[in-house]
Amino acid sequence: MGQLKVLAVSSKENAGILENLLECEYLNRMAALQPIPKNLERAASLPVDAVVLYSTEMTEAECGFVEQLYLSRGEPAFLLICENAEAGILSRAMRCGITRVLTADMGQERICREIEEETERILRRRNSAPVREYDSRVIAVFSTKGGSGKTTVAVNLSVALRASGKKVVLVDMDLQFGDVGVFMNLSRRDTISDLASEDNLNPSTVNGFLCPHRSGVDILCAPVSPELAELVKPMHIEKILSVLRAEYDYVVLDTAPILDDNTLTALEQSDTIYFVTTPEIPTLKNTRICMGILKALNYADKLRLVLNRDGDPYVSKKDVKNSLELEPVLCIPNDSRRASAAINRGIPIITASPRSKISVSISKFVKKGGV
Repeated sequence: MGQLKVLAVSSKENAGILENLLECEYLNRMAALQPIPKNLERAASLPVDAVVLYSTEMTEAECGFVEQLYLSRGEPAFLLICENAEAGILSRAMRCGITRVLTADMGQERICREIEEETERILRRRNSAPVREYDSRVIAVFSTKGGSGKTTVAVNLSVALRASGKKVVLVDMDLQFGDVGVFMNLSRRDTISDLASEDNLNPSTVNGFLCPHRSGVDILCAPVSPELAELVKPMHIEKILSVLRAEYDYVVLDTAPILDDNTLTALEQSDTIYFVTTPEIPTLKNTRICMGILKALNYADKLRLVLNRDGDPYVSKKDVKNSLELEPVLCIPNDSRRASAAINRGIPIITASPRSKISVSISKFVKKGGV
C-alpha cells in the first residue's frame, strides 16, 4: 500500500505535537484542522484514509466534532492519541466512533505503525467479506471481570453444541490469562500467538494449530505467557475467524474481560455476544456501564444476557433484569461445589456431572435452539 492520507485534528495548542507524531514516510498529512463546527464541511470533503485526533481529555466539542464527521462519512479509520487512556476517555472515544486509542508515550514510530495497521484493517473490512461454506455463527462469551464464570460458560456451551451434532471450535481470546486449556486439560499447547507468527494464515495452517479435545470440540489455545499476547493483532484475529467460519458450524470465543483492540475486533466479528454477569451489585454496576458502551458501538442487537450463579437470596433475577433492562436468555443455577470440582479436574461440567443443575440449564438452552 502507498502513502495513507491522514486528516489531523487537534486544538491549536496541540497542533505541533500531532504534526511531529505523524511525521513519517508512509503517512501523508492532507490537512490539520481544529475540532470546531465551521471545519466540519471541509473535513467531510477531504479524501482521507484515516482521521487522527490528538486530545488530552476528549472534550465535549472534540467528541461532537468526531461524531458528526463519523456519521457523515464512516469509511475512514478513526483514531485517538491521548496522554492517558483512562476509562472515561476510552468510553467517550468509543461513543463517537473511534476504533483505536493510542497513547503518546508509545513513541512516534510505533504510533505511525499502529495508524497504518488500523487503517489497513478498516480498508480490508470495507472491501471484503468472509466466504462462508457453513451457515456458521461466531459467538463471543464476554464479561467485565474475571471470576464471573465466563470461561465455564464458553467451555460448556461449546461441549453442549458439539453434543447436539454441531461442528465446534473454541478460541481462547483471553490472550494474557486464558484458561481454556486448563479447563479442558489439554497437554499440547500450540497457541494463537504461535499461529499469528506464521506468514500465511490459510485453512491448512490454521487447522494445524488446533488442539482436538475428546468431547469433539477443537481448541485454539491462548498464549502460554502474557507477554506473547502482543504478537496477536486485530488483523490476525480477523483472518483466523474468516478461516474458521468456513470450517465450523459454531466458532465460540472466550474473550478477555477488557475492551482492548483485540477484544473489540472479536466482538465486531461475532454474530452474538453472550454477556455473562452474576447477581452482585458491583458486577451489575460494571455490566450496566459496559453494556452502555457496547450499545453505543451499535452492538445492541447482538447482546444476550447470561446470568450465572442464579439463586442469590439478596439479588433476584427480577432485580438483575430491572437493573440492566434486559431479560437473561440463560440463567445458570449456583452450584459452586460441582463447578469447582470440574475445573480442578480439567473436565467440562457437562461431561463430569451431566445431571447437575448447571449442565441441565446449558443443555436445555442449546436444545431449544437459537444459540
